[in-house]
Amino acid sequence: MSQRTRAREIVLQLLYQDDMNKDRSTDKDLDFIKNRLHNQGSITKFAKELLDGVRNKRAELDQQLSAVAENWRLGRMAATDRNVLRLGAFELLFHDTPAAVAINEAIEISKRYGNDQSSLFINGILDRLRKKCLAGDSADDQSQATPDGEHDSPPSNDEQVTPSAEPNASNPPSRALHSRVSKRENTVSDSGQQHGIDPANDTDKVNL
Repeated sequence: MSQRTRAREIVLQLLYQDDMNKDRSTDKDLDFIKNRLHNQGSITKFAKELLDGVRNKRAELDQQLSAVAENWRLGRMAATDRNVLRLGAFELLFHDTPAAVAINEAIEISKRYGNDQSSLFINGILDRLRKKCLAGDSADDQSQATPDGEHDSPPSNDEQVTPSAEPNASNPPSRALHSRVSKRENTVSDSGQQHGIDPANDTDKVNL
């Protein structure tokens, strides 16, 4: 398990607690992250960026996810799935994590903490969100074409994400979100350095 994967799991636990107890104090969350990640500076910073980002962007993330979660309301989803989606969507739309990595990390976490169908469910929604951003970016490029009809080619897509249904074209995210996704379509994977935490060890597994 990479350090970043471990960080995502710690963040997921805190997001889950936010969901279950909206009045809880968050004063000790940073200490919790430092303790669980052995106070490693760079990975602690990464975890804090994710946690703060999802919290600050939660309303927008929920709006974007709701737009592509066909026949599902976020409030009716399992709490674990809902927060894995928020975390994955934040990395996909607002962080520098490559798009394929953001989706694949969310899938792997959902396999560990969700039910038998969670990984397919997570993959489908996040992939539709990714395609929606790219479709909007392509449309913007067309509208800004030069007089002779030439324009930048749409970004190529080398990701190995399982295809899902085409996204709903209504309510597209902003161009800034489109650009974040399209610029990261071909970026290398987020392998991370191993740090010796055993996923099978009950003391290391996040308890949701």
